[in-house]
Amino acid sequence: MLVAAGYWVQADVKDRSLLPGDEAELGEILFDDWLGRTAHPIPNASVQPAASAGARTPRPTLKENEFRVGEVPAASVLLVDDCAVFNIEGGFCATQAMCSHRQGPLSEGSFDGTTVTCPLHGAQFNVWTGAVLRGPPKDPLKTYRVTVDGDISRTPIRLAPRLRRSFQESR
Repeated sequence: MLVAAGYWVQADVKDRSLLPGDEAELGEILFDDWLGRTAHPIPNASVQPAASAGARTPRPTLKENEFRVGEVPAASVLLVDDCAVFNIEGGFCATQAMCSHRQGPLSEGSFDGTTVTCPLHGAQFNVWTGAVLRGPPKDPLKTYRVTVDGDISRTPIRLAPRLRRSFQESR
């Protein structure tokens, strides 16, 4: 019995089914011949055996503020530390990761063209300039330069707030 599309179907083995020891007719192949052809790999000079393949070159480890260009496809956003990195037609820009209104995660909001929308209250910002396009926020986003060096890109390393205050007070 066979199951086909959820129904039980009774099927008989046909006289001309491919079975060991069958006699082949014109255009048919014996099971043993078929098995012999498929049991041995076909040599291919252009394919190297896995054992002779060289070890892959390890990818460099990324630093805290770095990301790989391929991790941010066109028209998408990636959270890198406390920055939201945007890929706009192959150009990269970065803003603070959280909305200036209620700290909504901008990397989880919608992104269209050059506008990111906060997922909490619908605030909209221009990702190149940080300008508020639609409230409720009044304060623009901080924007950061993204440096691209081959496959690896980086955002500026920002000091933690406490260190930033200490640094500013010492000046």
